[in-house]
Amino acid sequence: MATFNTANNALQSGNKTLFEVAITNNETKYSAPFELAVARGKIPGITGLSISGYYATVDTNWQPIWDIGGAYTYFTSAQVVRVWSSSASDVNVSITVIGLDSNYNVVSESVLLNNGTTGVLTTSQFLRINSLMVTGSVNGIGMIRAGSSDKTITLAAINDGAGRSQMTIYTVPAGYTFYLTQSNFYTNQNGSQYANYRSYT
Repeated sequence: MATFNTANNALQSGNKTLFEVAITNNETKYSAPFELAVARGKIPGITGLSISGYYATVDTNWQPIWDIGGAYTYFTSAQVVRVWSSSASDVNVSITVIGLDSNYNVVSESVLLNNGTTGVLTTSQFLRINSLMVTGSVNGIGMIRAGSSDKTITLAAINDGAGRSQMTIYTVPAGYTFYLTQSNFYTNQNGSQYANYRSYT
């Protein structure tokens, strides 16, 4: 049984401290800053979201920042998705696909790669994919992709060893409004070189 120790604001189980709450300036754990309350899931109807992307060789053309780079192609209608890898050695790799269905409602499904290059089809249909992640104990060896069943369209990818997709492409689910509160951009350009960034809707 766990007990909350009001003397030091810690939840304790036996001699182990499970977590501690820092309370300063006469604040309670329920009067934290709004952003922290959102992150803790304490504000009903609001979900905190961190969208991050990475691509190593961006050229001089405008392009979204995502694992594969270059232009991005959307599905025109919802369909089952194939998850596959560039390496046939990727077996017993559990991947969770998170996206939207034909009504833009959130849909999520986990699949298990049994042959990396052949891949496996989802049961659910996806119109959009917002993220991929490795959800088992085995990481991929090759680049893992999710897209059309014939592999001609890739909607999301996981670079080898990354564990999750890194894409700045996101579609807002039905019934939600997206508020952008902060953007950070990083580049290895320096000195007389420069880079331009834009948020595009």
